[in-house]
Amino acid sequence: YLGRTKKALIELSVHAPLSYNLQIVESFLAAGQSIVIAHAERYHHFCEDLDAIATLVQKGCEIQVNAYSLSEEANPYVMKNAQALASRRLIHFLGTDAHRTNHRPPSIQKGLQWLYSNADSKWVKQISFDNASQFFIKFEIN
Repeated sequence: YLGRTKKALIELSVHAPLSYNLQIVESFLAAGQSIVIAHAERYHHFCEDLDAIATLVQKGCEIQVNAYSLSEEANPYVMKNAQALASRRLIHFLGTDAHRTNHRPPSIQKGLQWLYSNADSKWVKQISFDNASQFFIKFEIN
């Protein structure tokens, strides 16, 4: 789960057919589970049908995309997917999926620049900062 919420961050199969991944997501939603799909742009077949993704979002599914995928991704298909999700406003969270400095480094600046150049700034702020604030653990010092 993300933070102290009941939202589960899930990963799908990168190579699975769209129908298989849609079935998995639908199963989570039918069970009443709140989910966030991690780095949705990297699932080769998932972005084939943005209308199907929009339907999942309408049912409560949320989408996370890596910032570097919007402008720095070496794989043009992944970049196209990230930009298509952004153009349809199907992104709820922006992340880095950082693993190490030489592979998927924690790069967000150019992705944010791409978003601010191609989308409404209020929405960009929402997916970049505001939506994630629900996961922050607040500490009170007495």
